[in-house]
Amino acid sequence: MAFKKMTVLAFVLFFMAGCSTVQSTSSIKIDNIYPKLVTNELLDEAVQEGHDSYVLMNSSSGKTHFVPSINRDIPSQLIESKDHHSILVEPFIDGISVIYVIDHGDFSQILSNSHLKVLGITKLELQNLIDNNLYEYSKNKKRKNVQFSNTKSGAVLIDGNYESSLILSKKFINEISESVEGDLIVYLAASRTFIYADSKDLEGVKTASSYMLGLNKELPNPLLKYGLVLKNGKWVAK
Repeated sequence: MAFKKMTVLAFVLFFMAGCSTVQSTSSIKIDNIYPKLVTNELLDEAVQEGHDSYVLMNSSSGKTHFVPSINRDIPSQLIESKDHHSILVEPFIDGISVIYVIDHGDFSQILSNSHLKVLGITKLELQNLIDNNLYEYSKNKKRKNVQFSNTKSGAVLIDGNYESSLILSKKFINEISESVEGDLIVYLAASRTFIYADSKDLEGVKTASSYMLGLNKELPNPLLKYGLVLKNGKWVAK
């Protein structure tokens, strides 16, 4: 993923400081809330540290890190509550989970369940919100659909931040599904990729799968080595 990449110096300074001095801003803009797909391995590493809140930042190589932060968006009584969970998580598929971030531009605050209390919204309302936010974000960034030669497969490009997250936008999935005759197959090689294919285009499936395997090895923050198909409202392994 590429959340406004940190400079090498800034990254080193954060970690020299024990990763505990990053401060969030004091305002939450609900139109800046987006979902992110992360591996459970990365998520487990952060949870084991047991901090109250986190931000997402990248090293110079683009690898994602959970960095502990001081959160000014949440009242202390909520953070001190036994019901506070520092990372709001939803399962997606084996080995992959969904987290939610508040994009502040130069860093992204990870949403906690306490943020929902502050905002006064439910998880269902959050789902509707991020669906719309993702779709609008991709439009504003002039989302591009690049088709692979002589196939009905291709890649969707935004800006390197939320490509894989597009699979969580019903608006977007409904739109791109109209361009295929069979089942829509989605390949999420890494957090910054969204590759797709039409199940009836066998050559396109082969091409998309090949790109997925190559990018999964080359890019930071790899996700899946197989395609996903939407069945009965759920994404399942192809």
